[in-house]
Amino acid sequence: MGRFAEDMGRLREEIASERVARQTLIADTREAVTEAAHAFMGELKSSVETLQAEFRAAHVDMAASERRARNADLARLGGAVADIRAEAGERQAAVRADLLEANAAARCERAQTLQHRRGAVAQLLEGFRQAHSAMAVAERGAGRSFVAGIVAAVDDLQRQTVQTVAAFAVERARARTAWRGVPTPVAPPPAARAVRGQDVRGTQPVPLWNGSPACGSTLAGPLAPPVFRSSL
Repeated sequence: MGRFAEDMGRLREEIASERVARQTLIADTREAVTEAAHAFMGELKSSVETLQAEFRAAHVDMAASERRARNADLARLGGAVADIRAEAGERQAAVRADLLEANAAARCERAQTLQHRRGAVAQLLEGFRQAHSAMAVAERGAGRSFVAGIVAAVDDLQRQTVQTVAAFAVERARARTAWRGVPTPVAPPPAARAVRGQDVRGTQPVPLWNGSPACGSTLAGPLAPPVFRSSL
């Protein structure tokens, strides 16, 4: 039993020493891990703080540079807008001047055109008056000639009618005389006078063409044929 007891005692001592070593290792490991974690956290914190500081500085620098660039862009834009406004004003002034000149030229041209048209209309009116006067004179002369022709034709027709009626009366008298067998001298027919607007002495209006007077006028004719009585 002595050897076994010694072995068991030695094993217990070894187990106890191993337990103490394990606990020591765990404690050392915990302390090392804690120290490493604290160191890492410290380094991380310092790194984050450094990054934040650098970011703030970069942000400030970037904001300043952006502000300067924006101000420069705004200044250039303002200059461009001013140039555009000045150019637009000049163009507007030029367009206004061109419009004024065009309106003045148009008014002058319109006045000249109106004056020319007035002159042309006056010439046309004068020509129309002259043509109307000439046409009126020509129409008046033509009307007078036409009326004179009609009067002459009516006078000739009246004269022919009177002569025809007188000849017919003479022929009828001769026929009656021949019918009765008594030769009686026949007096010559009276001279016919055709005067427009007056009746011939010893005549009365005689209708023509089945009792229809020509153009509303009456023709002069003998009142009655001479009657020769026989002495038998």
